[in-house]
Amino acid sequence: AHGLPEDGMLLCNFNQLFKVDPEVFGVWMEILSAVRDSFLWLLRLPSTAEANLRRYAGESHGSDVEKRMIFSERIDWRNHLIVKSLANLSLDNPVFNSHTSGVDILWSGVPLLTLPRETMSSRVAASLINAVTVPFTI
Repeated sequence: AHGLPEDGMLLCNFNQLFKVDPEVFGVWMEILSAVRDSFLWLLRLPSTAEANLRRYAGESHGSDVEKRMIFSERIDWRNHLIVKSLANLSLDNPVFNSHTSGVDILWSGVPLLTLPRETMSSRVAASLINAVTVPFTI
């Protein structure tokens, strides 16, 4: 459904792509390399970033990893929590955390994995997770 794989581990991040720094994206590519049946679902926001991220993934981790990256348009607001619930795990951005998208992913029932740092913008997701009492994902 929605162009998503039926089997495997579906990782996601629904933040605008400017929040994803190269180090974190590299870690996500390492996860895709190590976990053969994993997929990374990202928003095509901005759409110009997709080609650059695919190129980097293919050049640094091979075409198999690049093919397991899924980009989608924004999801209709009436259905977005249902569609997002198809993911298995949401990966947060340590430098500039999920804010509204973090709330949405938790409402959809998907665990949110974060790594809080020192700044307020890097600690938002940890606060959200603590508020819904699932601190084992921090």
